[in-house]
Parts: sequence; C-alpha cells; structure tokens
Amino acid sequence: MRQDPGQTGGLAKLNPVPAADKPGKRAFVAGINPREPQDARLLDSLVALGFEVYLLAAKDLSRSLRELDCARGHLTAYPAAATASLPGIPASPYAAPQAAKLPRGLLLLAGLDRDSLNLVLDHLREQQLSGLALKAVVTEHNLDWPVQTLANELGREHGITTAYVRLRRQVKHLPEPADPAQRQALAAAQALLGNLAELSDAGPLLEALRQLALAYDQPGRAEPDL
Repeated sequence: MRQDPGQTGGLAKLNPVPAADKPGKRAFVAGINPREPQDARLLDSLVALGFEVYLLAAKDLSRSLRELDCARGHLTAYPAAATASLPGIPASPYAAPQAAKLPRGLLLLAGLDRDSLNLVLDHLREQQLSGLALKAVVTEHNLDWPVQTLANELGREHGITTAYVRLRRQVKHLPEPADPAQRQALAAAQALLGNLAELSDAGPLLEALRQLALAYDQPGRAEPDL
C-alpha cells in the first residue's frame, strides 16, 4: 500500500501492550449494528467463541489496527456496552464506488493462529454468517494500516474475486463459439481468467462479461454488476 501509516491521525502513539497483559482473541467490527438480528447473531457467535468484541465507530476508521488494539479500553465493547449508547456506526466502512454492492460489515480478527482461524471461519459458515462481512486477520503486515485503507483493499479484492467467479461460470456454460465475434469475446475472457494476479480492479472482468453477452446475445446471463 502506498499510504504512510504515520499519517493515520486519531489516537496519539501509544505504548505496546505489556507482555504480562498480552490479550487473547479480539474481534474488531465496523458497519455491523447489534440492533439488527443478523448482526447480533454474528457478534454473539464471536463472544461464544471466546473473542473480545469491539464495535468501531466512524471516527475509528482512520486509525491503525495497532492503535486500536493498544487502546481497546477506549473502544465500545460488546456486549458490555449498552446498545442505547452505541457509537456512530458507519453504514458501510468502504469508501469505494461499489460500496453499496459490497458486504456491509468488516470483521478484523486478532490473536489467532491458522488452525484457530479455520475453526472460526468454519463455525461462521455453519451459522450461515460467512456472507455478512469482509474478513481479515490482523498480522504484522497490516498492523499499521488504517482500518479504512484495509477496508478499501478488501473491498477491491472482493470485487475482483466476485467478477472472476461470474466470468468463469459464464465461460464454462457457454456453447462453442459459432462466429468470429463469439470466438474473439471468448478468447479475451479466457485470457483474463488466466491472469487474475495482474488485475488491479474488476473493470476488465466486467467488460469481458458484457462483451460475451453482446457476442452471444444473452444479456441476462452476463451478470455484469457486482
């Protein structure tokens, strides 16, 4: 990321958590409202799994994960905080053109090893909660990213992945091309599918979906929107 973590603003620099006070599993959530039944189910599931759960307000999105983790005592804890005094929960933590089409919640998990992470994700899937939030694990790599920056990056990756899956599904179910326009559109789509790592946004994938729809005269199957 090009953003300088030192420019995050918000909390002043804080001392790291002492080793004797090393925290357990923590979950930081944004865009998730405990007054909504589905959101409350997610939060209660995290508490049941042994997480300290913190609700991020809009003002927290400019702060780094390191700052927030060190200042957990100043965040709104769930369910300890009364829902009558909720912070200003952002409707969506993503500052992106496709924000309205992204999952509206952000879930950041800290204090996990890989095995524990897999168990948590399996549990959320079993509870049919996996589609509610974009998820990330707090690591040394992203610890100094502002939450907003991480949310935008996750949203970008989500858009690319969603468009990729739709394009791959479309290509798989199309009949053999019958004319040059179809062959050209199909070849272009297949080339994109083979170079996912080089894509910086979902635009080329969505354009390939549109071109396939035009060439095969099947606009309903192209699903160009995320």
